[in-house]
Amino acid sequence: MNYKTVLLCVLSSFAGLGYGDGDGDSVANLAENTETSKIGAVLSLIESWKRSDVDGVIELLSDDVVWHTSTGIKPPLRSKVAVREWLEGFVDQVHNSKWRVNSYAESGNMLFVEGIEDFELPSGIRVVIPYSGVYEFTGGKINGVREYFDGRLSKSLKEGGEIPAFIKELTARKAIE
Repeated sequence: MNYKTVLLCVLSSFAGLGYGDGDGDSVANLAENTETSKIGAVLSLIESWKRSDVDGVIELLSDDVVWHTSTGIKPPLRSKVAVREWLEGFVDQVHNSKWRVNSYAESGNMLFVEGIEDFELPSGIRVVIPYSGVYEFTGGKINGVREYFDGRLSKSLKEGGEIPAFIKELTARKAIE
């Protein structure tokens, strides 16, 4: 894979020159058949998670999926079974999810997304974190996930810290519908 091409796709997407730049484009306009599109699959995963539908998430994954829930912080989950166990343990910690994608770019079997993780803890504390993710696909299923976010911001917010103004500004961006 040519990583310069991938980087160019990501940068052009975030500059508003690539796919789904968050300027009001709808998934229907971007991909007619969301069942087979990469962005359609990721948006389906997000919608399943918002409903606490672990089965809905799992059905989108390959059996040998490798999911880095906190790239660079924790080791990955390796298999659908491991992901299910993690999601089932995590689902009760996330309430009122407003997870959304603001922009994305595709290259080969990969989809790069930029968005916002926005949810409440059981205590009512709101957590809002800018998020980037890389999703790899094989045979129409997600077989690799790498999630990137600021662990320090996550920890601060989970401890009741104030959402910084610059984060509030990022969250005001229009999401892909």
